[in-house]
Amino acid sequence: MKNIADFKVLLVYPNLSMMRIPSLAIGLFTSILKSKGYIVGLFDATPYKDEAKILDHENRRIESLQYRKVDTSHIEGEIKTDLKGDFIRKISDFKPDILIISVVEDTFEKAVNLIDWVQEFKIPNIIGGVFPSMSPEEAITPTAVNMIAIGEGEETVVDVCEMIRKGESCENVSGVWFKKENGSVVKNPYRSLVDINKNAPDYTLFEKDKFYRPWGGKIYKTITLETVRGCPYKCTFCNTPAREFLVKDSDQTSYIRRKDIDRVDYELSLMKESVDPEFIMFVDDTFLTRPEKNFYEWCEMYEKHKIPFWVNTRLESISEEKLNALRQVGCHRFSFSIEHGNQEYRKKFLEKAFKNEDVVEKGQMVANCGIPFSMDVLIGLPFETRELVFDTIELVRKIPGYDALTVNIFTPYRGTKLRDLAIKKGWLDKYIFSNGISGSSMLRMPLPYLQQTDIEGLFRTFALYAYYPKERWGEIKAAESLSEEGNLMFKDLSSEYYNKRFSNVATVVDVDNNQRGVGCRADETSSL
Repeated sequence: MKNIADFKVLLVYPNLSMMRIPSLAIGLFTSILKSKGYIVGLFDATPYKDEAKILDHENRRIESLQYRKVDTSHIEGEIKTDLKGDFIRKISDFKPDILIISVVEDTFEKAVNLIDWVQEFKIPNIIGGVFPSMSPEEAITPTAVNMIAIGEGEETVVDVCEMIRKGESCENVSGVWFKKENGSVVKNPYRSLVDINKNAPDYTLFEKDKFYRPWGGKIYKTITLETVRGCPYKCTFCNTPAREFLVKDSDQTSYIRRKDIDRVDYELSLMKESVDPEFIMFVDDTFLTRPEKNFYEWCEMYEKHKIPFWVNTRLESISEEKLNALRQVGCHRFSFSIEHGNQEYRKKFLEKAFKNEDVVEKGQMVANCGIPFSMDVLIGLPFETRELVFDTIELVRKIPGYDALTVNIFTPYRGTKLRDLAIKKGWLDKYIFSNGISGSSMLRMPLPYLQQTDIEGLFRTFALYAYYPKERWGEIKAAESLSEEGNLMFKDLSSEYYNKRFSNVATVVDVDNNQRGVGCRADETSSL
């Protein structure tokens, strides 16, 4: 048994390489564990680029013409290469009593490698996050994994740390699957859902360079905050709907929980004091779907903080009144998803029932409001053909003035309906792990559906098709080819595109006629 003040917790963040912005989950665990009196440390894998499977997602998007090029050399920390050696040295120097690792599906294999490298130290470990909750049997299987946390982990990590501090077994801790020495697994039930008003994140363990993130051509010191957890929609490519099963063991009636306005106000004040952010990324799945009264109360509260921010929402929730309110209180960027341009396909396979005319109407509304915005689309979906992708391109062409166009390759995450469909059709190896939504397609569909090379070519040229007049589509089709000739054509078109589309970072005039230096639409040629 150890004294609380001597008990050391090492939080491990096996992040995708170069994906900037501190993790909200790590921030919450830091805050909670510090409040209990433990010594808390962090190992962040973000700056490492030494693995064969590394994919630099940010640069891949820039190379595919989705985002502006930004010179980040003046804010970048050291790019490191010895992930294994540095992690072993961290363990040797810090001497933790437990390793707590938070993962998504994209980072699970990296997490397993990390703990496998330090098995000789015999430090208890627990892996939590979305992936263990969606696929606990797979998450607990690797030999190096001692425990997994299923469901929400804010209370689980404290109970686990306390049992280990006291020298007791964690095999009866709610929300934990515990692997015994003989390899058998004790599968405890899920906990009740947590009160998201209780804990504010603490980002002070992250290195300073991890806060700096490009937004539309400018770099801001950025943090993430959560004001709502959960989503009311049932998109088939998202695993958030699957988390509703957590409600059955809880006294809640829905997975969706909303923070009190006073609590958000408190957390904003706390962040200004501890981090002094220049930009806030609100990670709510659908920001504008909150009740109208709550939304306007939120805006009234936020006005005094005057920190630029980004939100994401559903198309159906957009209105002129809400957009104007967001603009008034400092919304500098805004994102919404259309996913697919064929409304029959979108309704049948994605369970998104809005019509294309609604997309155009709402898109024009956003364009007119003065807030720089981006749109998200999906390609490489099950049963998708080239013709269906061009339905999406045609719809995007009808929406003027978007600042960024985020093209995501369908990733069959565990816990999603479309993953189950792809496995049933025999188009997906059910044991494969995802490589991120800007990675290569994982589906192997028969003709006439899209092939992997088709998806890769369309991924890098989608923005060109959406921007240039159709008389130039022949050049763009040639640039889809991953051959030497295709690469040369793509290089020429990319250079031209950047000079026309992303020629500068414009200044937006806000509702009070004040100029805001934010990344946004560069000039008139940016709008069709």
